[in-house]
Amino acid sequence: FDMNSTGLNGLTAEWKIQILNSGSTFSIIGNPILKSTQFDLYRSEFTLSGSSIDDILFFPLNLPDWLRLNRLSKSRFVIEGTPLDKDTGTFPVEILAHKFIDQNSSHQETLNYSLIIQNKMFQIASSTNLGNWKTNWLGYFSTFDNSWSYHADFLWVYFGAGSQTDNIWFWTEKWGWFWTSMEHWDATKGEGYLYNSLSSAWMFFKRGIDQNSSHQETLNYSLIIQNKMFQIASSTNLGNWKTNWLGYFSTFDNSWSYHADFLWVYFGAGSQTDNIWFWTEKWGWFWTSMEHWDATKGEGYLYNSLSSAWMFFKRGQQALPSTVYLYSEAKWISFE
Repeated sequence: FDMNSTGLNGLTAEWKIQILNSGSTFSIIGNPILKSTQFDLYRSEFTLSGSSIDDILFFPLNLPDWLRLNRLSKSRFVIEGTPLDKDTGTFPVEILAHKFIDQNSSHQETLNYSLIIQNKMFQIASSTNLGNWKTNWLGYFSTFDNSWSYHADFLWVYFGAGSQTDNIWFWTEKWGWFWTSMEHWDATKGEGYLYNSLSSAWMFFKRGIDQNSSHQETLNYSLIIQNKMFQIASSTNLGNWKTNWLGYFSTFDNSWSYHADFLWVYFGAGSQTDNIWFWTEKWGWFWTSMEHWDATKGEGYLYNSLSSAWMFFKRGQQALPSTVYLYSEAKWISFE
């Protein structure tokens, strides 16, 4: 039925209330299994409850590739699958069950939960009194949310456990994939045989000698290598600005400089202090020297590497932009 309300002047509100026959509704009953282990068959079964469970359709809204939904009967369905090598972590599971009643009404129920798939190596590991560290036949390791682990001997590793708990594949950034087993590895001594997939060869790993004691000294300092142009520049009373025959410029930690005429430049000084290469984003590399450049007038000759041609630079006057004369094209254009 429909109800209309016009209790406020100028405002009309309308509601539509749908009344379903109790025989048309249903519910999903079952406690999903929330945790399983890599390479083991995962299986969680559910039951539909209600007086009418015919013609119910299922829609997997969120399901990892290795999981599938199977209908066992009218009233029972199962979510099952086997997580493989890379299928570890937390997976959202969401299933929509929908029943069409007539053209004006329908009923639906949603099943959703988070499924945690553990690595085989984590399953057989025992906790220690060392914070998040665990231990088993492979030795001591600490796991992190991003699926990486820090191992006492192998350092940063990614575990890709085999189907058995007595052998394992693990990946390192330098060496790629290794395989070893309880038979080949002695965690107490920190030594054993590792098969390396990248080289298709066996290696023998041995922990560093005298692991429990060491001594080290560290020498560290910052070395600043100055550009020749900075070496012959003198400071001014204008903050960080310096000046020499090239004119005024201010240098920054990222090796860039701001020049009074050339704006943002990167200095690549030659072996002599009376000439210089510098780079601009628009023009590329320029070369000039004390003989070719007059910093007082802000004008002079620049050789451009990109065009393999000479230009004449002239400083802009009264807020006008600086310009360059292109000898190869016989015309003036803006430098900026």
